[in-house]
Amino acid sequence: MAQDLNTFYKIYLKYLSIFKSKIKAQYIDKLFSDDIEKRIELKSKHTISGGEPEQLTEDIIREMLRECEINPLEISRSIRIKGKDYSKLLTKIENTKKKTLATKIRKPDFLLESSDPDTHNMLFEIEHLNKPLDKTGDGEGLEQAMNWFNIDRGLINECDAIVTNFIDWWRIKYNFEKRDFDIRQFEPQVMLEIIKNMKLGRGRKYIPEEQEQDKREITTQFYNKFQDRLKKLLGTPSKMEIDIKIMNFEKPLEMPQKEFESLQINYYRKVFTRLLFIKIIVSWKRLRVDPISGGVLEVSKRYWPFELKNLFFEVFNKKKEKRSKDIMKIFKDLPYLNGGLFRPNGIEIDNVGNLTDVYLNAEAIEDIWNFFKGFKFVQKTLGKDYRTPHSSNTIRPEILGYILERTIGDERKKTGTYYTPEEITYYISKNTIVPFVVQKINAKFPEMLPIKMYEDIENLANKQEVYFYILTELLPDIKICDPACGSGAFLEKAANILMYLYDKAYIGCGRLFKYQLKKGDTPDSQMPFPDKLSLKKHILQNNLYGVDININAIEICELRLWLWALKLPESISETTKYFDLPALPNIEYNIRVGNSLIGHYKTERLSELGTSKFHRIDEKYLSKEGSTIIDILNKKQDLISCYYQKDENIEESKKKQIREEINSIVSRIKDLLNDLLLRDFQNQKIVVPVEPIIAKDYVTKQNYKKSLHDSIRKINIENEVIYFKINFRVPLEKKIEEVQEVKGLNCSTNKLKQITSIYSTSAIDFKYYSEYGEHTLSKFILRLVRDWNEVDNIEFRKLMSKKDINLINPFHWVMEFFEIFNNQSVQNKGFDIIIGNPPFIRIEKIEKLEKNLYKNIYQLAEKRFDLFILFYELCKSLLKDTGFLCLVSSNKFIKSQTAENMRKFIKSNFSIREILNFNNYNAFPGVAIKTLLLFLVKTKKQVTFPYISINDDHFKLTSSIMHLIENHKTTEKMLDSFSIYQIEGANLGPINWEFSPKFVQNLVEKIESNDIIKLEDLIQSNRQGVVTSANKVFIVGKDVIEAYQIEPEFVYKIVKGKEIRRWRKISWNDKYLIYPYLYDAETKTRKKIKLSESKTKNITKYLLEKKVQLKDRYCVKSGNKKWFELHDPVSPSYFLSKKIMFPDISLEPSFSIDLVGDLFSLDTNYSIILKDENHLFFLLAILNSYVLEIYIKYKFQTLAKERRFKTFLVNDLPIINPMNIETTVFNDITNLSKNLFNTYNKRKENELNLMIRNLYGLNQEEYSYILKDLISKS
Repeated sequence: MAQDLNTFYKIYLKYLSIFKSKIKAQYIDKLFSDDIEKRIELKSKHTISGGEPEQLTEDIIREMLRECEINPLEISRSIRIKGKDYSKLLTKIENTKKKTLATKIRKPDFLLESSDPDTHNMLFEIEHLNKPLDKTGDGEGLEQAMNWFNIDRGLINECDAIVTNFIDWWRIKYNFEKRDFDIRQFEPQVMLEIIKNMKLGRGRKYIPEEQEQDKREITTQFYNKFQDRLKKLLGTPSKMEIDIKIMNFEKPLEMPQKEFESLQINYYRKVFTRLLFIKIIVSWKRLRVDPISGGVLEVSKRYWPFELKNLFFEVFNKKKEKRSKDIMKIFKDLPYLNGGLFRPNGIEIDNVGNLTDVYLNAEAIEDIWNFFKGFKFVQKTLGKDYRTPHSSNTIRPEILGYILERTIGDERKKTGTYYTPEEITYYISKNTIVPFVVQKINAKFPEMLPIKMYEDIENLANKQEVYFYILTELLPDIKICDPACGSGAFLEKAANILMYLYDKAYIGCGRLFKYQLKKGDTPDSQMPFPDKLSLKKHILQNNLYGVDININAIEICELRLWLWALKLPESISETTKYFDLPALPNIEYNIRVGNSLIGHYKTERLSELGTSKFHRIDEKYLSKEGSTIIDILNKKQDLISCYYQKDENIEESKKKQIREEINSIVSRIKDLLNDLLLRDFQNQKIVVPVEPIIAKDYVTKQNYKKSLHDSIRKINIENEVIYFKINFRVPLEKKIEEVQEVKGLNCSTNKLKQITSIYSTSAIDFKYYSEYGEHTLSKFILRLVRDWNEVDNIEFRKLMSKKDINLINPFHWVMEFFEIFNNQSVQNKGFDIIIGNPPFIRIEKIEKLEKNLYKNIYQLAEKRFDLFILFYELCKSLLKDTGFLCLVSSNKFIKSQTAENMRKFIKSNFSIREILNFNNYNAFPGVAIKTLLLFLVKTKKQVTFPYISINDDHFKLTSSIMHLIENHKTTEKMLDSFSIYQIEGANLGPINWEFSPKFVQNLVEKIESNDIIKLEDLIQSNRQGVVTSANKVFIVGKDVIEAYQIEPEFVYKIVKGKEIRRWRKISWNDKYLIYPYLYDAETKTRKKIKLSESKTKNITKYLLEKKVQLKDRYCVKSGNKKWFELHDPVSPSYFLSKKIMFPDISLEPSFSIDLVGDLFSLDTNYSIILKDENHLFFLLAILNSYVLEIYIKYKFQTLAKERRFKTFLVNDLPIINPMNIETTVFNDITNLSKNLFNTYNKRKENELNLMIRNLYGLNQEEYSYILKDLISKS
C-alpha cells in the first residue's frame, strides 16, 4: 500500500484517539495539552485500567506500527538478523548492571528489521507518555539508548535507535563523517515515514540534511504561526479562534487603509519582539525570574495589558530608583535594559511624547506567550555525554536570526534580499576582517618579516608588542559596514570575528580577560576594556555600521545584536550562577534606515549648503548652533558619543533630551541635503511618472468627458507636468502628418503605419497650458481624442518634487556617519571593510523613478543592469584606500556580455583577492540566482589570487568544507567537490575574465596562437532559428497538415534543439512549421500572405481558427505584427541550403550537418551557412573536437550544467585555417569526419581527435590533460 505523510498523520491521529479513550476523562486535557509546560506525565491512576503507563504506551505504539505494515521483533539471545547476534549486547547489559548496580539500564523494547542489508535496523526505547526524553542524569530516554551504543560500539555499524513517549519522537544515528551521534527530533508522522522507508530499504536515502531541515522546519512553523496572527489582527481569514485586537486605536477618516494596517502590524510586531526578547533571556537564564509567567499573567486577566506596559516602560526602561512604587513586587529587582527596545514609540506616544492608552488585548498577550512556550530557546549546543539534540522546536542562536528575518515575510522578497546561510556570512566576515588586520600589522611593523595569517603572530619575537598594538590601536578603530544589512547576519558574524581576534590578543599579552567584573575586582589599567561585556558594547557602538531600506529589518538587526551582546561565552556553563544583566547598548545611530544607494557621501557637498550657490539654509539655526554645517555635525557626533558612552550613568530624561537634540540636527540637515539632491535631479531633468488615467474607468460613466477633464485638471494642478502620452488600445488609421501639424505633438506607429500613441515633445510650453489660464492642458488633451473607447490610458510625467525625494528616503552617508567621512585625508575617508549580501533586483522590477535616478547617479546602471551591481560603485566611494570589500553577487557578471563595464570598473578600481564561485550549486535555498563571493581591495596593485570553483551541484555547504577550502587557497587543487586555480590579476583583461588552472591558461593560449582564424571568417551567417511565440499553433504534425490540406509552399520541416546531437545525423521528428509568408527563391525575399486569396485558402482557414490565441501575443498587441504572423519569421534563405546546425544550450559541443538543406529550426537552434561548402565536414570535425571542447569549457558561460553557445562566442572560436594546411591532411580529416557522421564509431572519433590535436600543435601531456579533464572522453 502506497503511503505518504498525510496517510501516516491520519494513522497517528487514529491512535492518539485510541490512547485518549484509555485515559480517565478528567486527565485527558492535562495529558494532551497543546501547551508543553502544562502537560503531565502518564501514571497508573490516569488510566481506566490502572495498568503500567509504559506498557500501555508500548502496546499502542506496537499496534500503530503494525497498521503501517511494520512488525516489531523481540530481542533475545537466539535471534539473528542479517547475521547480527544480539546476545553480545544482552550479555554486556547484564554485566554492566552487576558491575555498576545500574538497575535502570535495560535491553531495547523491540527491534525493527530493514529489508535492505545496507540499511540500518532500528532499536526502540519506549517511555511512558510525556516522560521527558532529553533529560540528563537519570539514565532513561535518550541516555538509555546511548548506553546501548556505549557498551557495544559495534552497534553503530548496524543500528539506529528510536526513543519515544508517543508524543515526542527522537532518532539517534551515528554520523561517520563527524564521528559523532546525530540526535534529533521529528514530528510523529515524519518519523513513521522514516521508519517505513527503513523497512523498505530506503531509510538512509530518505533522511534529508539535518541542519538545513532543522532551519526549514522550525522557520516555516514559526513563520506560519506568526502570519496567522497578523491575519487575525487585520480581520482576514485565519485558522485561529482567539481574538487579537489593538485597543483604543481607531482608523482616522483621512488615513488610507494600507497605512492603518501597517501601523497595526508594526505595533503588534513591536510587542511580539519585546516579548520574544524577554522569553529568550529568561530561557538563557539571564533573568533571575520570569516576569511574564510569574508576574503579568499572575494577576487578573483584565490587568494584563497594563502590567505589561508597566514592565516595558516603567521597569525595563527606567533605573530602579526612578520606578513607580506601584509596580509589582516581582518587577522591583529586574534590571534596567535601556537600548531603545523598551522605549515607547509610534502609536504608543502622542505628539507631545506622553504615553497613549493603546494596548494589545489580554487574549493576544496570552497567545503570544503560549506561542513561545511551544519552542525551546537554547543558548548553546552542549550536553552532558552527547550533543544537545536537534529538535523540531529547539531554536539555537545560529538559526534565531533566520527565523526573525522570515517574520518580515514578503517584504524582503520585494526588495530582492534573501537570508544568507551562516557558513557564507562567517566565511565572508573572516576572510575580510582577518586579512585586513594582517595587512595593517605588516604596514605597522615593516621591519619584521611579513605575516600571512593572524596565527603567525605567535612566531614573532615581538609578539607582545604586536598584540598590544592590536588591542589598543588597531581593533578598537576598525570600521565595518553592511550597506544592506537586513536582519544583521553579517554584522553579528563580524562581531564574533572581532571577539575572536580580541581574545587571541589578550591571551597573547598574557592577560586574563573576564566575562564580567564583579564588585571588588580591579580592572587592568593597561588594557582598553575591563571585561568582555564592555568590549561587546564597544564593538556594537564603534566598530559596526549598518543600513537597510526596511525599518522592520533594522529593528530585527538591533534585536539580534542586543542578544549577541547578552549571550554568554561558550566557556561559561549554563548552570553557573546568574551574571548581572547589563543595560543594552544604544546602537540606533549605527544601525540606520534609508535607501543606501541614493544620498550624499562626499563632505565637499556639505559646503554647498552654506554658500550662495544654495540658499535654502536656516541662518538662525546656524548662528545658534555654530558657524558652519561642519560645526553642527561635529556637535551631533559629540552628542552621540556622550549618549553612547554614558548611557548607564545619565538619567532617562537627560538621555531623552540628548536624543531629541541629535534627531533635530539629523532632521534639519537631512532636509537640507534632500533639497540639494532635489536640485541635482531637477538640473538633470529627471522626471517622475504620475498615476496614469485608465480610459475604461471613465467611458462607462455618464458625462465621462467631464470626469476625464476634472482628473486631468487635478493632475496638472498638483504636479509640475512636463510630458503626456495617450496610448491607444485600437491603433488609429489617422495620418501621421495630421498629428505632427499640431505644435509640440508627435506619435508612435506600428509597422503598418498605424498610430499607437500620441505624445508631447519639448516644443510644448506646459506653463502656457496651466489650468488657471484660458488654454488648459485638460481641454487640449480632450480635443486630441475622437473616440475614448479607442484609448487605453494617458501617461503623465512631472519634475521631481520634495515629496518624491522624501518617499525615496535617501540615506546621506556624510551626515549619518559623519565621523567616518570627516577626515582631512581623502585616503582615510570611509570604511575599512564593507561586507554584505545586496539585493538582487532585475531592471524590470525596479520602480521607474528609482531606475531613472540610478541611471543618472551610477555609470554601471546601464543596459539590463541588476541592482546588486550598483553596490560595487557605491562601495568604491564608501571605502578607504586599501579597504576590503566582499559582496555576494550573481555569478553571471563574470561572463555576461552585458556586464563588460562592470568587469572593467572592478579591474580599474580594485584588486581581486579571491573569488569563490558556487557555479550551479544553489547556495541560497529557494532562490534561483546562482552566486559567487567576490573579495576585493581598493587598490590598483594587482596580485595573484585564488579562484575557487564549486564543481558539484550537490555540494554540501558546511563549515567543515568551507574550512577545507580555506586551508587550500594558496595552492592549485582539483577535487570532485571544488577546484582552486591561482590567477594572475594583472593578466585579467579589463573586459574579458577567464578563470582556469595555469596549465589550462597556457593550453588555451596555445590553441589561440597557432595558424588560426576566427570561425566568422569562414561563414556567411550564423543565425538563430524562427521565433513563433505560439509554437502550439505554428509547429504541427503531419496529421494537421493533411487534415487542413495546408498548401505545400507554406510548410517546412523544422527541428528542435534536442534533435541535434554530436556526430549524429539530425533526427527530424516529423514536425512542420506553418510559415505564413510567400518566399521567392530567386530574389530571396518574402512577403506576408494575403488571407483573401484563393491560393491561401487552406492556411487561412487554419489560422482563422487560431485567431483568438494568436491575437493574444505581445508582438500583435504592440502593433509590430499582424495577428497571423510569426514573432521573428527569419528568411528561408538562412535554412534552404546545406548548413551546420547546433543547439544554443548543450552539455557539450553538439554540431551536426543538414546535408539536404531543407530543415528550418526554432530559436533554440542556430544555423551556420559557410562561404565554401567544401569546408562543411572539416569544420564539423574541428567544432566537435576535444580540443575545442576544452576551449569552450573554459570560455563559454554555463547555464545550470550546460553551456550557452551564444553567437558571438561561437563566431570567435579559433579555427585552423583550412586554406593553409596540406591537402592530404585536409582530405583525411574531411573523409574521417564524413565516415563518423554516417556511422558513429568511438575508435574513429579518437583517431580524428588525434589528427586535430596534431593540427593545433598540442603535445601528449597537453592532450592527456584534455582527456582527463573531459572525464567522459578518457
